[in-house]
Amino acid sequence: MPTGPSRTVLVVDDEAAVRSMVAKILAAGGYDVLTSANGADALRMAAEKSVDLLLTDLTMPGMNGVELITRARAEAGANVRRVMVMSGFFGVLRHAPELDGVPLVSKPFTARDLLDKIQDVLGDRGDAGQMRLA
Repeated sequence: MPTGPSRTVLVVDDEAAVRSMVAKILAAGGYDVLTSANGADALRMAAEKSVDLLLTDLTMPGMNGVELITRARAEAGANVRRVMVMSGFFGVLRHAPELDGVPLVSKPFTARDLLDKIQDVLGDRGDAGQMRLA
């Protein structure tokens, strides 16, 4: 579980099953979770609420993850503290210099893999990481 104040993660994926699974993992890890099925909705949410981590899929219809990250940095600014991508399509990364240095968790991933990576990105290590599975 994250130490200190609760962290908010905005999960963006066009696949409902993936969104739901990731949200459950993060909630069990002690994170506050917001979810969105598309980039436009995610940008609106980030403009309204401070987000510690924007976790987005790369391949989505409409606004893809690269565009979402670029626009979130420009439009939501200080409301989005960090970004991270989740994808099974590594070819996209070679053609997206905007993602240079952006942390990645590759699909498929385990709950432990996801929480470990997010804790690394947010600096929530230490006693963190115990999931509460209900």
